Amino acid sequence: MFYRGEESAAIPGFGLGLPIAKALIEAQDGTIRMESQAGQGSTVILHLPAGRA
Repeated sequence: MFYRGEESAAIPGFGLGLPIAKALIEAQDGTIRMESQAGQGSTVILHLPAGRA
């Protein structure tokens, strides 16, 4: 299900952070998305539902 491309072999880590975050956020009926611009960086946007009584 998860893999890293050849060009990322020099970057440390397993590359599982965002898939794990996505699973956790979606389990709480939330959403996660990423916006990125070359040379500008990336933004991760999380939306979680309001607390339940």
